[in-house]
Amino acid sequence: MTNFEKYGRYSSGFPYKALLIWVIFIMIAVSAGAIYFLFSTAVIAIYPKVETKEVDFEVTLDSQASSVDYENNVIHGVLLKSQVSGEKAIKDIPAKKIDENARGQITLTNKYSRAIRFNKGDVLVAQDVVPAQKVALDRSFILYRGQTKTVDAYAVEKGIGGQIAPTTFRIEKYNDYMNQVIIAQSEKAFTGGVRTATIITEGDILAEKNLLLSQLKQKNLEILKNKISDSEVLTQDNMYNEIIAFTSNVDPPVEQDHFKISMELKSIGAVYRQEELTSLIKKNLEKKASNNQEFDDLNQENLSIAVHNLDPAANRAILNIQVKGRFISKIPSDVFNKEAIKGYNERAVKSHYEKFPDIEKVEVEFFPDFKKTVPEIDRGINIEVRKPQPEDF
Repeated sequence: MTNFEKYGRYSSGFPYKALLIWVIFIMIAVSAGAIYFLFSTAVIAIYPKVETKEVDFEVTLDSQASSVDYENNVIHGVLLKSQVSGEKAIKDIPAKKIDENARGQITLTNKYSRAIRFNKGDVLVAQDVVPAQKVALDRSFILYRGQTKTVDAYAVEKGIGGQIAPTTFRIEKYNDYMNQVIIAQSEKAFTGGVRTATIITEGDILAEKNLLLSQLKQKNLEILKNKISDSEVLTQDNMYNEIIAFTSNVDPPVEQDHFKISMELKSIGAVYRQEELTSLIKKNLEKKASNNQEFDDLNQENLSIAVHNLDPAANRAILNIQVKGRFISKIPSDVFNKEAIKGYNERAVKSHYEKFPDIEKVEVEFFPDFKKTVPEIDRGINIEVRKPQPEDF
């Protein structure tokens, strides 16, 4: 008989290994569920409505004011004066195309029963020319019966349009019958009308005058800025400039390639403290806020300051201020009621906040990403108000 035994079923004891695997699996599942429940969050971003409003008011600069008078719009300010002169020599004026009257000749034949008198400036209309062109006679004369005479004329319209090709003409002051018995025609085209020349025009002098004015304004500004402190403000916007004298050595138009100008400029600058003006502007903007709004910010780039009513004797001036401010709607406390949105998905959350007229838009962020509903516990819900991004206003 062999030593082999016949194997069959037998008990290996309690299945600890399988139980351990199940325990670990259950712990992981419970932990994941706890983490999901305890740490899942929803961020509700509320963006309030924004409105832009403009204020236009006057500020009094008074050297006697020691502080800002918000009720009467008064701040401390002083007037400073400076007077400078300058000259400028302009050379090598570029050549320009000049429109002139094209010139030519008209031949007239008198078939009428008596002599006809023509006056200088009498107008003749070119026939078969589109658009119609007119010429004027260069001198007065008498055209006797049966006589033919060729006279000088010029195009009424300056420029290339006056270059009229050979054609017949109708005398503007006569009726059809007279134009049948007095024949007017040109055998050659009118020429000229445009030429190139170096000429000084009123526009040239005005352009250089403005450039010199700008330079003298800047010079006065720099002189006055050296007299003020770092906390005070003086710009071209709050300066009054007066041209005391201006001369040019040419009387346009004149064909010449150079000229010279000179100018004397007086400037009065209204000096104030920027901090005081900004504080006053904000106070005036705050008054524009409605009950459900609060003032947010002002647009310094669109701030317009115009100085007028300068009184150097009293050391006072008026600034006209125009500026735009941004106003943000106040968010009511009901918006922060977390109970009202628990369990809501993104669409339901946004629909819930549509009933609040002071809300512009709502954004919803869930964590983890696959969770698409608001948690059921308060600490997992974060409702925050976000200021809209600043834009030009």
